Amino acid sequence: MRLKRARKNNYCGSIILFLSAVLVFFFTIAGAETEPQVPEAASSEEKIAAKEPPKVTSEKKYSYRAKGKRDPFKPFIHIGRAGEEKRKDTRLTPLQELELSQLTLTGIVWGAGENMAVVEDSVGRGYMLRRGTCIGMHSGRVMRILKDSVIIRERHRDHFGKSKSVRTSLKLHDEEEGETR
Repeated sequence: MRLKRARKNNYCGSIILFLSAVLVFFFTIAGAETEPQVPEAASSEEKIAAKEPPKVTSEKKYSYRAKGKRDPFKPFIHIGRAGEEKRKDTRLTPLQELELSQLTLTGIVWGAGENMAVVEDSVGRGYMLRRGTCIGMHSGRVMRILKDSVIIRERHRDHFGKSKSVRTSLKLHDEEEGETR
């Protein structure tokens, strides 16, 4: 008795599986898209136009505006060496944008309180220097102002990344003799 029920259930399952496969087959055939029928007498241009979908004319063109947005190629984290200064973030004075070789010491003013020096760039603009004034492209500072020269300390980095302190002096030019004292 159990054997007859098992064969009957197995037979019913096979019939249900077969019928569902036939239904799926018919639905896929009925749901398949057919190409639009173009009359045989139509030209080849009309056939191509009938096959192509209509073009959308209301496309919006996108243009990227970087104003107010961060640079997408700039890294999130700045990995630098220890003690490295961030000169790009700070605003530079005109003296810090010039090399020391572009400056000429034209005068020294001795006063009761503080000594000052006057330097000119290659264009002829004059700048006043005091002790501690930032000068030059290599983080230079005025250390001392003497009677005939100004001593400047700059920090240079060698090709190994080590910082070296270099002292440079600007000498007062004597206009009458045409040479440096």
